[in-house]
Amino acid sequence: DPRSLEFRDLAGRPLDLKRSFPVDADPEEMSHFLRQTGYLVVRRAFEPELVVALAAEVERIRAAAVEGELTSWWASDPRGRRFPYRLTYLCQQSPLIASLYDLPRVRELVALSREDVVPVPDRIEGILAVVKDFEMGADPSAFANLPFHTDCGFGACHLTCPCVLVGVQLDAMSARSSQLQLIAGTWGKAYHNRPDQMTPDRYPIVSLETEPGDATVHYG
Repeated sequence: DPRSLEFRDLAGRPLDLKRSFPVDADPEEMSHFLRQTGYLVVRRAFEPELVVALAAEVERIRAAAVEGELTSWWASDPRGRRFPYRLTYLCQQSPLIASLYDLPRVRELVALSREDVVPVPDRIEGILAVVKDFEMGADPSAFANLPFHTDCGFGACHLTCPCVLVGVQLDAMSARSSQLQLIAGTWGKAYHNRPDQMTPDRYPIVSLETEPGDATVHYG
């Protein structure tokens, strides 16, 4: 029930749901924000050199992607051009990307969740990349513009689907690009309504904004 949600910081003050944190912020404060809202933005978490190298690897893999293979999802833009918008199991295609699991910064960000999790390189799409061109438009085919995720309704989501996702932002994320929107306070709860019922007048929907090198953390 969104009417029952209340977001407070460690001092009991109302949370700013659009707040982001510098990389050297108090870990307890960041962890509290993450566990209250279900998401977190950490500014300048990754070195520019790493971001450039990761972006080059993603572009290399995108250029080699073949439609019909399980490691890429494809859609059409308004002009009918086919393109891969999701690249999956990147840890099997790039040693550099695979090394992210052991990167100290990634481990620190995962630890903020206070959840007992392990890497899953061979399931749940492994390490994946969402790739969207700026001129793609609002209505590509397939699911290149994903709707809000809800529980499937089978009743086992809390057992089979929990995860902690760390995002390495290779480009700026805004309303013009691959903006991630989340509903504060929904993690750890069952929700089966249709995505079109998730509207700003009913739920605390937050649109994240980031720069290259920022990190996002959220629960799945």
